[in-house]
Amino acid sequence: MLYRDFREFYDSTYGVCQTFNFKGNYTSSKAGPLFGLRMVVRTDQAKYLPWTETAGMDEVPFPDVLGYFAPPGTATSIGVRFVSTHRLPKPYGACTTQTTLNGRHYQGPYEVESCFRNCLQEKIIYECGCYDPAYPHANDTTEQSCASSNDTLAQREFYLLNNFF
Repeated sequence: MLYRDFREFYDSTYGVCQTFNFKGNYTSSKAGPLFGLRMVVRTDQAKYLPWTETAGMDEVPFPDVLGYFAPPGTATSIGVRFVSTHRLPKPYGACTTQTTLNGRHYQGPYEVESCFRNCLQEKIIYECGCYDPAYPHANDTTEQSCASSNDTLAQREFYLLNNFF
């Protein structure tokens, strides 16, 4: 059943989102428009969050930083290519050799952005005693959201980025 190929998650900017092929069951080894993924997606704009300026489809895991945007009411064609990264071990760098990140707040393919956001969320929780809803956070987080405090999230992030990273 196709609905089993979608996983729902909440993003503080975009609201309820869907991930297709989250189990990685579907692959394509040929290039071109005839061999890739073709989808017709209904975007119910009446259910969009009132503070969002746009509607459409975007790429995860970080649609606000990375990805392609496909607006509704249009046909969009996106070409992608596979890139494989091999990191050299010490003494050339201190990068991880893992291909997945198993952080408390983000589990998935290792990307610099996912590692950064996981670390930043940990720092925010440690320093401020709350989590930033703009970043992934663990489902079992016992801390409250920083959005309920008097300080703005931008003030907290500015402080952390300038003092700890």
